[in-house]
Amino acid sequence: MNKQCLLCQQDLTYHFDLKWFLTLQPLVDKYLCERCAANFIRLDNKLTCPGCGRLSEMGKLCSDCLRWQQVASELLTNKALYSYQTEAMKDYLERYKFLGDYRLRYVFQKRWCDFIVKNYPPKQGWLYVPIPVDQESKSQRGFNQVIGLAELLPLTEVLEMKQTHGRVKQSKKNRRQRMQTKQPFNYSGSEGEILQKKVVLLDDVYTTGRTLYHARAVLKKHGAALVRSVTLSR
Repeated sequence: MNKQCLLCQQDLTYHFDLKWFLTLQPLVDKYLCERCAANFIRLDNKLTCPGCGRLSEMGKLCSDCLRWQQVASELLTNKALYSYQTEAMKDYLERYKFLGDYRLRYVFQKRWCDFIVKNYPPKQGWLYVPIPVDQESKSQRGFNQVIGLAELLPLTEVLEMKQTHGRVKQSKKNRRQRMQTKQPFNYSGSEGEILQKKVVLLDDVYTTGRTLYHARAVLKKHGAALVRSVTLSR
């Protein structure tokens, strides 16, 4: 049983009520205290842009997705569990992704995996494809942050980075530079592995969508019938 919040190290409180005792449900570990949890904004119960999952008062396509409509065959209809536009999420991803604290994958792992399965059940034939990282990042960090978050799922790893070292990271680019990024991915799966399959791309953050749309292009080229995406944050 985890006893401390992984973000602030405050002692965690577990509530054992009569309902829990009667149902004999297994105890679910907690990794986030209520105070820290309140600093994150969940999007799954709010109106969002149907194209990218961004918080939207009207639930209509945002300006980004209207632009994507002009150049893409169809939108990814990305679904995101949390808003990226909070200091809490930015700090979390900084510590997990860039400082390499692998324990922090547990903070959102189960919630995110449950969210993915709820929207795209494997029983309906969906394959889960994580966005890869280059070898330099993986060597420095020690892990792929997306695979860490999604390790409870059966993953289909069929993408790899073309450039393994010296690549300018998306996080270091401004919006224009992100949108001008050339295709960074190669297909690494076997022939026919995703032919006529339904695929869900998984990533930690949807910013401009450029990375995910590039990934979709590779998967469609190799026969994927339908490609959607789910990110931890938007």
